[in-house]
Amino acid sequence: MILADKVMIKIGDAFYPVATWLRPFVNLATAANKFLYTTAVNTYAEADITSYGRSLVAASGQTATLFVEIDGGGSTITTGVKRDVIADFGFTITGWTLLGDQSGSIVIDIWKDTLANYPPTVADTITASAKPTLSTATNNQSSTLTGWTTTVAANDCLRFNVDSITTLTRAVLALKVTKTSV
Repeated sequence: MILADKVMIKIGDAFYPVATWLRPFVNLATAANKFLYTTAVNTYAEADITSYGRSLVAASGQTATLFVEIDGGGSTITTGVKRDVIADFGFTITGWTLLGDQSGSIVIDIWKDTLANYPPTVADTITASAKPTLSTATNNQSSTLTGWTTTVAANDCLRFNVDSITTLTRAVLALKVTKTSV
């Protein structure tokens, strides 16, 4: 409803003024599977969007954390391959945090390959010489990923390998990632 220069919205039996910045939206209908876009300054239109399109809009740019727990079952963790993880979505690694159950040392390498080339090997390392490391500590983190291959595609396989270890019976590696696809 428009009264003089005021745009009003009816909610229940009452009318409420619409803020000036909302006026361009008043004539747009709401419906499922639609999104708004600008056609000019303060002018908006609607377009159809598929469920796949909605998932891309929702996924791109969101941050997530990939947790990898390495447990020695009460004994000191041993070296070697500990976990394989398949990427459900594409992402860019932006940092890591490494936690230990007590003061100790651990170096973890991450190998990546396509699912078709499973399993990844040391030749597929993505960490270069900047591997997630604890050095006589309980925690460490870094967002400086010098030399890393930070891009991971959906369905890539990540393999986590303990290169060296002392004292720790449990460690958690958390990779901070930004989603790039579904």
